[in-house]
Amino acid sequence: MMQSAPAPARAPLFNSAEIPRGESSSLYAEFYAGDILSVHSDALIVSSFSGDYYPVPGSVLGAIADRFGLRHGAVRPDGTASVASNLHRFPTAPCAAFKELWVLEIKDISDQEPVTPGEIALEPFPLCGRASHSSSRAGRPPFPCLSLAPGT
Repeated sequence: MMQSAPAPARAPLFNSAEIPRGESSSLYAEFYAGDILSVHSDALIVSSFSGDYYPVPGSVLGAIADRFGLRHGAVRPDGTASVASNLHRFPTAPCAAFKELWVLEIKDISDQEPVTPGEIALEPFPLCGRASHSSSRAGRPPFPCLSLAPGT
């Protein structure tokens, strides 16, 4: 009897938001769970602690390194464009998962109590102001990631 191939990895959409930009067309932020690299995005935004861009196994940066060979370390790569003190566009060639890779640095607040699942709101940025002890230093990515889709 033939055995069927395993089902492809999926990334179900669990939230989305329109981001109006005045005279420009709106952006649409989409939040996925699961294998987020299976969904093509114009911009993939991942969270990281400042100076902690290592491709840790099991993290999004680790998966990007495994699938596309993009590896980073303790410093932002040459050519990084910063649009805010904590938001950076890493210089990467487009790949199957994204056209641009953005890194949102979250602050390290290791002296505070960890976030519990009930505290995580499915809104675009409340997650960025409060982090648990789940940085790549602990071997896990800090938070789910989001991708930006072009306006329709």
